[in-house]
Amino acid sequence: MGKGVSYKGIFTVALIVVLLIGLLYTKNNSKKALFILPEKDFDNYEFVNTRDILIDNDFDIALASTTIGEIIDDKNVVYESKYDIRDVDIDDYQIIILVGGNGTKLILDNQDIHNLLKDAYNNNKYIAAICYGPVVLARAGILKGHTAVVYPNPKHIKELQDSGALIGDSGVSVSKNIITAANPRDTIKFAETILGILK
Repeated sequence: MGKGVSYKGIFTVALIVVLLIGLLYTKNNSKKALFILPEKDFDNYEFVNTRDILIDNDFDIALASTTIGEIIDDKNVVYESKYDIRDVDIDDYQIIILVGGNGTKLILDNQDIHNLLKDAYNNNKYIAAICYGPVVLARAGILKGHTAVVYPNPKHIKELQDSGALIGDSGVSVSKNIITAANPRDTIKFAETILGILK
């Protein structure tokens, strides 16, 4: 070993390099999901179970709505929306998720949400929606040519058909980067399908 070069110094530099590589790997391989939620009356069961399954599998979860601050599900549980839809950067997430519930009608025609979904779709991000949620995808114009399912209300089914979607015959449907589920009872399979795709 040459004069003036210490093993301790080499070890320190090597350790720093390894730590930096580890940080970069973690950042680039972290799994992040964004839930788009109305301000109120979104389905508690669908949201909580999907969220918890993803968290249990090392996903980082973020909530976005038409407002920043308190949002309330259909069981009157309060959550914190960290982002306004208009401020979301889709590059931060691997998947965008919408759940159902009566509150979905509050965001059906929200142009900011439509634009976000179109942007995500055009950038090959995964988009998942359950129950009433797929109607938002239909109105955003991103279901044309895709097989999708929705809560079996004739009006919802017609909306998907009118948007150019093909109606699937299973509880959960995967069509390229679009994942849809029909009923609250499909929630666990819905979440597990997301995990299987993004593992």
